[in-house]
Amino acid sequence: MFFVFSAFFIPFLFSESLLEQGEKLIMENKPIEAKALLEAALAENPTNEKVYINLAFVYEQLGDHTKSMNTLEEGLKYSSDKKHIAYCNRGNNFYSIEKYTFAEELYTKAIAQKNNYPDPYLNRANARLGLNNHSGALADYQYFLVLYPNSPKRPEIEKMIALLSGELEQIEKDRLAEEQRKKELENLLKALENSSTKTENLSEGSESIDIQYEEEDILD
Repeated sequence: MFFVFSAFFIPFLFSESLLEQGEKLIMENKPIEAKALLEAALAENPTNEKVYINLAFVYEQLGDHTKSMNTLEEGLKYSSDKKHIAYCNRGNNFYSIEKYTFAEELYTKAIAQKNNYPDPYLNRANARLGLNNHSGALADYQYFLVLYPNSPKRPEIEKMIALLSGELEQIEKDRLAEEQRKKELENLLKALENSSTKTENLSEGSESIDIQYEEEDILD
């Protein structure tokens, strides 16, 4: 799964300097140290969407999904052109706690904000697998590679596409075979019903003849 954090700097502002330092610590995989700096950056500039995105990412790294999601939700109030990242990262949090329906909805919102942004397609595909929506997952995996053909994950994604394609082809074959089986059963049943009706008609006629013979015997 892709987790996205912004990388935009305005070095003349103190809060942005804290943001820059926090981002460097994220790159160095030091989320605890980054957390302190980014919280300070947010206190200095509580309307900066980039701080919210990076701080939420750190919370997510530290396993505090609730705080991460709340931070992203608050940041959306001040977001201008980074809403797609906020929605995608909120989806990542829901995915991490296996709430795939919510994750899928947020990835879809991210795509609605920026439909050529590849990350939510891959992440939504993973969420859809968790929801057993294999046809939807296949479509997302395929489109992700259209948007990001040089993805380092391409070999694994292509294997997944092959597996899902084969599975869906087999499901379609099974469906057609089942339809054919049901059609044959219906035709046989109709044939048996018609045969039964003819037998009943013949039996009724035979009973009438037998009765006539009995009456003649009595008269004799």
